[in-house]
Amino acid sequence: MCEQILVIDDDLAVRKSFMLALEDANYNVDVAESGEAGLEKMSTMDYNLIFLDLKMPGITGVETLMILRNRGYKMVQTGNIGYRSC
Repeated sequence: MCEQILVIDDDLAVRKSFMLALEDANYNVDVAESGEAGLEKMSTMDYNLIFLDLKMPGITGVETLMILRNRGYKMVQTGNIGYRSC
């Protein structure tokens, strides 16, 4: 069975990079451009792994994470958050 992965990120380049890398490793990958779109996809598909950007317009990644936890999803949160300053 092939793993189902969802990438939720508002940056098109990031979504494409994840897709290229993961599909080359034979994973099935779906992408969503917002927290709202990611939650909608999750209502129709069970994912084994979700990559979630924390800083997005609309429903932020943190808010999306809280919604998923309230729905009973079990998850591990890890990551390195860095913001550039101009």
